[in-house]
Amino acid sequence: MFSRRFFIFSIIFVLLVGGTVAALAHFTTPVILSHSVVFEVAPGDSVWKIAQALFERKIIRSPLWFVLQASFSGNFGSLKPGVYEISSMSLRELIHTLSLGPQEVRVTIVPGMTLREIDTLLTERGILSAGSLRTVYPSIFREVCSVCSYAQSLEGLLDPDTYQFYRGSTAQTVVKTILENSEKKLSVARGDKKYTDRELYEKIIIASLLEKEVPRYSDKQLVAGIIYKRLALSMPLQIDASVLYGACVTAGENCTAPRDVFKIDSPFNTYLRKGLPPTPIAAPSLDSLRAAFAPHASSYLYYLTDPATGTTHFSKTFDEHDAKRGVYIMR
Repeated sequence: MFSRRFFIFSIIFVLLVGGTVAALAHFTTPVILSHSVVFEVAPGDSVWKIAQALFERKIIRSPLWFVLQASFSGNFGSLKPGVYEISSMSLRELIHTLSLGPQEVRVTIVPGMTLREIDTLLTERGILSAGSLRTVYPSIFREVCSVCSYAQSLEGLLDPDTYQFYRGSTAQTVVKTILENSEKKLSVARGDKKYTDRELYEKIIIASLLEKEVPRYSDKQLVAGIIYKRLALSMPLQIDASVLYGACVTAGENCTAPRDVFKIDSPFNTYLRKGLPPTPIAAPSLDSLRAAFAPHASSYLYYLTDPATGTTHFSKTFDEHDAKRGVYIMR
């Protein structure tokens, strides 16, 4: 009788231990995420609320096991608010990550990016909410930005470089950091010469045109000289990149320029309107800024860049320019 009871007790004990081990294995095994998930811990959130939110987002399997693990590891009250990028990890690793606090995100703004593209980049990395950059007025940063009292938008003012930001940052924090860097680059490009805010802004506009039109620094200086010459002659700049930018301003995120884009009468159509476009069309590199401040005078009045090689070809007359278009553009 004793042996039979002992046998039954042993079976029950094994089942209980096995079930417990199986449950532990199930609830502590991480959910395999197909892609990283942006998760926010709000200030004041309790460990129970965080656990429930993680469970609802299908990042963990059990809120209870999360709370128990946080308690056993000594992190019950030390999970920090912020925005996190969570990938597949163990429960222990997840709790450790939340106890360390948000980590900075490294992001690179590439020369030639528009404000819309920069906004999208920062949104995709979880740094800002969509559209944040386009609601910020430059004038609030005039203490750190010499042209911000004149500029009407941030287009062209955000310096291309690599930055580190926390996810969930405010647009003001991000913009101020970038503009401080932009001001340093602008100071390098302009040297010791004094300019009015309007003159500086016009230089940035020209630099943005150079950025989108010409890849090489020496060629940018020659094209800058052509732009200034055309402005002096009251001649249309006829810069394709500006026209395309103007067509995309109203087209939205997925801009596909129509075939008759050059007939669209926008402030950026430099074929139909004389003078500079009203704003920059992209974020210029330091080379483009330098070229805008130090143009090279020449006898040229026309240029085109071979899309196949990146080589810029210069012409003195329209007939010469038109012949080169047939060779390099319309082939």
